[in-house]
Amino acid sequence: MSTEFLQATNLIPLSKAKKLKDNFKLKKKDLINPKISVKDVIPDSETFNRSAIDKLLALPGCVGIRIYTGMDDEDKLHSILVGVNDKGEDLIIPSTTASLAGEEGEVVEDAVRCPPNCPPSTNP
Repeated sequence: MSTEFLQATNLIPLSKAKKLKDNFKLKKKDLINPKISVKDVIPDSETFNRSAIDKLLALPGCVGIRIYTGMDDEDKLHSILVGVNDKGEDLIIPSTTASLAGEEGEVVEDAVRCPPNCPPSTNP
């Protein structure tokens, strides 16, 4: 994998972010089957708490965050966040309960979805 992400600032003007968001809101229903578009399959946003993000960034060797897209059993899309190292490899949060549950670690996903829980602001 390219390490180009290490040099990227990932910063864009707020005006560009607003245009991207507005374009998405206008076109998102066209992206999915009309039969399921009323089920809020694609969120407008997802909000994560800082402590979850801090856990990712505190992982040894973490230089960034990668966002995967997942889908639950109700066909709703979810963002899944993992840490990434300077080689582009995923970093997973070690779980204290992993050995009990048979799991290998944790990632960040359990976000507050909009809709139905939308922010009061329209920015960006």
